[in-house]
Amino acid sequence: MPTPISTITPYCTPAQAVTFILWSQWADLLSDTDQRFDTTSAAVQADPRLTTWLLEASGDIESGVFSMGRYNIADLQALNGGSALFLAKVTAYLAFMTAWMFKNPLGNPEEVAAVKMGMMYKDDLTNGHNIFALQEIVDAGQEETIPVWPQNGPPHKISIEAIRYFGRRSCRPGEYCQ
Repeated sequence: MPTPISTITPYCTPAQAVTFILWSQWADLLSDTDQRFDTTSAAVQADPRLTTWLLEASGDIESGVFSMGRYNIADLQALNGGSALFLAKVTAYLAFMTAWMFKNPLGNPEEVAAVKMGMMYKDDLTNGHNIFALQEIVDAGQEETIPVWPQNGPPHKISIEAIRYFGRRSCRPGEYCQ
């Protein structure tokens, strides 16, 4: 029989979830009707559905990182400081995305910032991007750099300096323009 290696607790606590996303937004998703029910932040945090969504999002994160082989459970559990908080934030956004899409199957996810962020993080994980700060990634030479300029960027630094003094000129065919 295979040995499970998944976490048994979410990477984000309910208290952290209502820090990253307003508790009233979570409350809207916890409501069984289209009406916002009167509740408190503590009641939202105590709802077992929130913990279930957070644990399910933790599973999504593990699935994404395992599929690309960048991280493993020990890597995620070893995160501390800002990286651990970032993992909690990613978990909260993924949980919110899942809950929102369940509640609004015909809705446009691009309209809700938290859902859009959750989708972006999920894409980053499943595409194998290095989103967590681990020394082993740097030591292995797997860190990525993002070019500041497009490949056919400005030909000369003097052009950039001139823009500061003289403003931007009209674009001509074949020239770099923003």
